[in-house]
Amino acid sequence: MSDISETNRRAQEIAEAAGADGPAHAVPESPDAPQPMTFGWRWADALLDWAWRNPRLPLAVALIVGVLARALLVVRSNALIDGDEAMVGIQAERILRGEFPTYFYGQVYMGSLETYLIAGIFRLVGPSSWAMRTVPVLLSLLLVYLTWRLAHALLPRAARSTPLLAGLAALFAAAPPLYDAVTELRTWGGQIEVYIISLALLLATVELARRLRVDAGAFELTRRWAIWGLLVGAGIWVNGAPASQQQLQDQDEIALGNGETRLKLLLNWNGNSNGTGPQSD
Repeated sequence: MSDISETNRRAQEIAEAAGADGPAHAVPESPDAPQPMTFGWRWADALLDWAWRNPRLPLAVALIVGVLARALLVVRSNALIDGDEAMVGIQAERILRGEFPTYFYGQVYMGSLETYLIAGIFRLVGPSSWAMRTVPVLLSLLLVYLTWRLAHALLPRAARSTPLLAGLAALFAAAPPLYDAVTELRTWGGQIEVYIISLALLLATVELARRLRVDAGAFELTRRWAIWGLLVGAGIWVNGAPASQQQLQDQDEIALGNGETRLKLLLNWNGNSNGTGPQSD
């Protein structure tokens, strides 16, 4: 009896100790269990917590920074454009007059996607170099967003650090090195569009791979493959490999006739100085 009483007394002491520290049925945490991520600095841990509680706010900050940085560059350069950009503006004006070009003048590569976007802005506010610069600035928002989406797709979804790291990736895309930012602002007929299509294609590839791993349905896989193929086709059209020299010459003759016509169009383009387009003959 004494042995039984002693055993009962020990069991009661263990139960009381467990009740003071937590539930009696709690399982001790494994030393291999993942620990909450902390940086060790108070400000860094606070930033990590803020991003975890507000996962979309880092994206909003990056979008605002991206627009402000590019707007500053446009204003400081007085929306200056070069000759190739002027040709894009001329093509945009001709779109408004009923022409529907497929490629940049004088070649059968570098599709006219950006030109059609610029033509839409011209329709709203009139032709000018400032209006042309609006297109890459607006497209930069899509560039930042796709960077954020791709970072989220590649990082562990449940990780506490994912919102902050994805926000930092978007911030780097919003405020790149000066040379990259200036290049993205060039309306050369497919500069920033190539970056956007590349990011979208990477994201589509990641999403397609996930669907393949989980054996998604036929409809979902067909939709994902269609998106992937559409992006590949758009990339080839916007900035694919050039065709033969003979095709380039034929396209040049059809689009502009000869070098004198191109020079005349450039001389008539006054968008950078007074906001007007090419003068009519």
